[in-house]
Amino acid sequence: MVSSFRFLARNTVAGIGLVLLTWVGYQGVMNLSRVDAFARYRPKHDGATEKLGVQMTGVRFRHYHGGEMKLAASVDTIEVMKDRVTYQLTGVKDGTFTNRQGQKFSFSAGSGNYQSMREQLQISKGAQIAGADFDLRASELTVANDRQMVMVDVPLRGHLKSGNVEAKTLTYSLYSGDFDAEGIHYAGKIDLLSEDGKGENQGFWDVKGEHGKSRGGIQYFDNGWASDGETIITAPKIERNTKTDVLTATGGVKYFSKKANMIADKVVVYRKEKRSVLTGNVFMLVKAKKDEDKKLEVVELKPFQPEVPDNIASKRPKASGQLSDDEQKKQDDLRSADSLRSYPLQITASQIVYWYKKGERHAEITGNPQAYQVCADDAWRRMWTFKAFYDGEKETLRMESKKGEDPKKPVDPKTFETRMKNSVGDDLRFEWMTVSTKEDDDVTDFESGIYVGKLSDPDNSNREEKSGANSGTSNGSLKGPIGGGTDPGKGKGPKLRRK
Repeated sequence: MVSSFRFLARNTVAGIGLVLLTWVGYQGVMNLSRVDAFARYRPKHDGATEKLGVQMTGVRFRHYHGGEMKLAASVDTIEVMKDRVTYQLTGVKDGTFTNRQGQKFSFSAGSGNYQSMREQLQISKGAQIAGADFDLRASELTVANDRQMVMVDVPLRGHLKSGNVEAKTLTYSLYSGDFDAEGIHYAGKIDLLSEDGKGENQGFWDVKGEHGKSRGGIQYFDNGWASDGETIITAPKIERNTKTDVLTATGGVKYFSKKANMIADKVVVYRKEKRSVLTGNVFMLVKAKKDEDKKLEVVELKPFQPEVPDNIASKRPKASGQLSDDEQKKQDDLRSADSLRSYPLQITASQIVYWYKKGERHAEITGNPQAYQVCADDAWRRMWTFKAFYDGEKETLRMESKKGEDPKKPVDPKTFETRMKNSVGDDLRFEWMTVSTKEDDDVTDFESGIYVGKLSDPDNSNREEKSGANSGTSNGSLKGPIGGGTDPGKGKGPKLRRK
């Protein structure tokens, strides 16, 4: 009995001792944990700075995540908040951070805030961030490394690729290179295929857009404006596939150059092929030769109203005895192919396909092509055709009528779609006709196949209709300038004659 009591007492005392020893050890650990190794770095603060944990000056700050350094910077001052995840930085220099693909970027700023849990860096007061292809500056910006994004909600400027860029706002993906921007303006070099289609060169472009974005290698711009100094292009929607190098503009495209201005519902430029396709209400204004050297600018374009040939009435010309020398000269000018480049020429069609590679420049014009030109003293000429071909190297324009379904059966010349009328009463239809727009050249100004129609004779009120070189023939052809007289080979000077 006594032995059992002693055993119980001894165990009780041992248990109480163990509890006391545990309590003493706990208190020691708690007291040790209260020892602040950074006490000398802690500033004296009031209630406004009570969240501040540690403050240091003149240090190199590094942050590691998963054993890898994600961010580093030299700072004048660093303040670590008590939550141990928020860092306030001032005088940030030589900053670097690495994204999840291992790409390195640099930054600097007057001040910054780093959230280590979210890997988010906010910098301001002269913020700058740079990568392999860009160098951007703004009053403030945010790098969200967890989302691989750079976000700038204030106006910015800097360097992008091979040029300068400005924008009102920008969101840029560090992972894919995709972006969203408002009020973007880029001026610099863009890689282009060389004129011979081999290798690459760089052309300078000035590009603006109210909104721009990039998704998976396709760039989109709203209300875009672009110029290379020789041309200006505007369009409500512009899309560029950077993989296929195809540019598509829609919504009412306007194209301005020193030689011609154009409008179309849609323009697709196949840059690798050096081919452009203009479709939908295509209008082209070919400038007069004397206006080609004028300043390149955006001007208002007013397409003329296409008309059916039979709806166009001509004025009754004066008799030859009533024409003054000046009037005769103007009438001859109207009938001469040489005057085609003396006045603006307006052209409409449903589609124009243009190959612009140097040495191979040519175009196909289809979809009810029409041309209208106003000359001196409101004199005019109009042309219609089934399809037309422009040779930019030879500077010739060929217009062709539709071929018959049965190649063995001749087409009635009176149904030829290639037709020319002017204000002095000339009205001719052609199987085909070719006009040269080249100045001071030995090639024929005008040439045609089978024709039918009438040439105005001021002294002949009947204005007989002629076919071929003689009435009733079907194999006539014309060659030379178009001039006066009712019959080919007759009239004042052999200006219209058989081949």
